[in-house]
Amino acid sequence: MPEAIWPICLVVLALPGPNYYRNELLREYGCWFFMMLSFWLALRWSENPRWGSALIVQLALAITALFRPEALVFFTAFVMWQLFEAPKESKLRRVLMIVGIPLVVALLMFVLIGILRGLVRVNPEGWSGYVMWHLGQVAWHLNPIQERLNHIIDLLNPATKQALFNVKAQALAGSLFILAKDGAGTILFLGSLAIIPLKFIKQLSLFIFPFLYLFHGGLLRSVLSRAPLFAWAFLAHLLVLSAYVIDWQFLSGRYIAVLSLLAAPFIGFGFWELSKRFPRWKHVMLLLSFVIMFNNAVSFRKGQPYFIRAGEWLAKNSSENSRIYVESPRTAYYAGWRQSLVSDPLNRPDKTGGMPMDNYDFIVLEVPHSDTEIGPWLTRNKLRVLQRFENSRKDSVIIATNESAP
Repeated sequence: MPEAIWPICLVVLALPGPNYYRNELLREYGCWFFMMLSFWLALRWSENPRWGSALIVQLALAITALFRPEALVFFTAFVMWQLFEAPKESKLRRVLMIVGIPLVVALLMFVLIGILRGLVRVNPEGWSGYVMWHLGQVAWHLNPIQERLNHIIDLLNPATKQALFNVKAQALAGSLFILAKDGAGTILFLGSLAIIPLKFIKQLSLFIFPFLYLFHGGLLRSVLSRAPLFAWAFLAHLLVLSAYVIDWQFLSGRYIAVLSLLAAPFIGFGFWELSKRFPRWKHVMLLLSFVIMFNNAVSFRKGQPYFIRAGEWLAKNSSENSRIYVESPRTAYYAGWRQSLVSDPLNRPDKTGGMPMDNYDFIVLEVPHSDTEIGPWLTRNKLRVLQRFENSRKDSVIIATNESAP
C-alpha cells in the first residue's frame, strides 16, 4: 500500500494498544518484534521462495514463541496465506517449505524426550552411567518445554474445555434469577467473547473511526486482498484469544495489542481513505493522532521507585532461594533475581486458606491500594510485616515473615 505508507506509519506509532506499555518490563516486546520480523521475512520469501529463506522465517517465528508460545499459531496463518494466495502449481511445495521442518522438529522433540526419560531409568555403571547421567540432564532441561506444549495442547482439547466450561456455567447459574438459569451457558459464552471487541475498541481509541470506515463501499475486500498475511494472522490470533477468554473470562490488554498491531495496515489505509473523503477534517485527524502519540509516550505521573527500594532491600537482606515466596515480578527484577522464582498471585491462599509459612522464610506481596483485605489476611496467617514500600496511591510491596520468627 505505497500510497498509504505515511498514514500507516502514523497509526503504528500512535496506536494506544502496543504503545501503552512502553514503561513496563514485559516480554511482549520481544514477541512483537520477532513476530513482525517473521512476517517481513515471509513477505520477502513469497517473492522468491527458497528453502533457505523459509528456514529463516521459521527461525524468527520460533524465537517469537520463546516469548509467547501461543505465537506458534501464526504458522497456521502462513499456511492459509499460501493456500489462498500462492500459484496453484506451487501451493503444496510452499506449504511444505513453511511447516514441513517445524512439524518434523516437533515430532522428533517429543520422541527424544520420551527416549531420554526411558534411558534415565536405567542405572548402568562406568562410562555408560556417566553418559546416562548427562542424558538425564538434557531430559530434565527439555521437560519444561514439553510441559508447556502439553499445556497448550490441553487447552485446545475440546473435551477438556467443555468440562471446565460446564463447571463455570453451573456456578454462574447458581447466582442467576431462576428463569435465567437455563441460559447460564449462553451468557457465560457470549459475555466472555464480548470482552475481546470491547477491549479492542478501547485500545484503538479514535482510530476506531478509520477502522470502521473500511466497511464502507467495499473497501474492506480491497484492503484484505492487499495484505492477506496480516488478515490471516489477525484471525488466527483472534481464535487464540477466544479460547483463552472462554477459559478465564479475563483478557489482558497486552494480548489485545497484538490485534492492534496486525490491524495497523488496515487502519492506516482507512485513515488515508477517510482523509480523502473528508479533506477538511484531515488536519484535525492528524492533530488528534499526534496528541494520542504524545499521550502514549509522555507521562506526567510520578514513577514507581518503591519497586526499586523493595528490590534493593531483598538483594541486601536475602539471597535468591526457594524459601522466599515472591509474587512481585518487578521487585524480583530489581533484586536481580530470576523470574522463574516468582509465584502466581492467583495461587495465594484465599480467605479460608492458610499460608504454609513452614515452607517459607518470608513472603513478598505486591498489593494494590484497593486491596482492603490484606491486613486481616496477614493477621489470620500470623504474619508480621518486616517492610512496606509504598507509592503516593498507597500501592505497596509488603515483605512479611512468621510473627514468631526472630
